[in-house]
Amino acid sequence: MSRKTSGWVVVGKKEILKTPYVSFEAWQVRHKTDASNTLRDFSMVLARDYIAVIGRTETGQAVLCIEDHVADGLDLQVACGAINKGETALAAAQREFGEESGWHAQQLIPLGAAIPQNDRIVSATEGNDGAKTCYMFLATGLTPDKQRLEPSEKIRPILVPWDEAVRAAWSGEVIGSAGLALTDMGSRLILLLADHALKSNV
Repeated sequence: MSRKTSGWVVVGKKEILKTPYVSFEAWQVRHKTDASNTLRDFSMVLARDYIAVIGRTETGQAVLCIEDHVADGLDLQVACGAINKGETALAAAQREFGEESGWHAQQLIPLGAAIPQNDRIVSATEGNDGAKTCYMFLATGLTPDKQRLEPSEKIRPILVPWDEAVRAAWSGEVIGSAGLALTDMGSRLILLLADHALKSNV
């Protein structure tokens, strides 16, 4: 995605911290309507675009993941992850879904793209000079595979009846078998989009 036309002009950048996943920069910016006023140390986060995938089994089960995050503990969400350099969103979706869920998808149906926050988080992905973007997919034709987690990932995949998962996405109620609610707005959105796509025979 490209950044929309803006009146703000970046006149300088200073890198504060760079990691494999995210970078922090201080920008100097000024607006075209007020060239005398330069904002210094305008903090910006650069992060790679990412994918989010909801799986549906042949028996009508939603594939969700319970992940133990360092920052906020247990969370119920869909499989998601960053797009690697030189990787397409589709390839990243296939890889991340398999790694985190332990299922192989024969088909990945695009559900569109969304910008979770467009104020101070910009994309670090080549070809995207706009905000960090999430590409969403529905995975079908699933066959059991093996999880391939990174050392920092503690993820347990679970199967939830599709209709129960969709109701939880609408209401925010706790899913009984998980003992957790879908609090992540991105996971709730992708479930609703996937349900609409299935009912529309997309």
